Amino acid sequence: MEIFGIISMCLFVFCFVPQIILTFKSKNVSGVSPGLWTMVVLGYFTGLIYTASLKDVVLITTYLLGLILSSVVLFGYYRFR
Repeated sequence: MEIFGIISMCLFVFCFVPQIILTFKSKNVSGVSPGLWTMVVLGYFTGLIYTASLKDVVLITTYLLGLILSSVVLFGYYRFR
């Protein structure tokens, strides 16, 4: 059943990649909501703190990668606004 956790991790984490590519290629952030992405970053950060206590490698990896990639989207917003 762990395979479903790994597949879920990949889908949830790498769903940010198209937004990152679009933002950095077009340098246009008119459709990006900074409030949403701030909450996403904070959600991944707090989730990472919680899952670190569980010592679940799949969840820690999911939250860590999600935090990094969502932070890149937020960085892109402030860079190109």
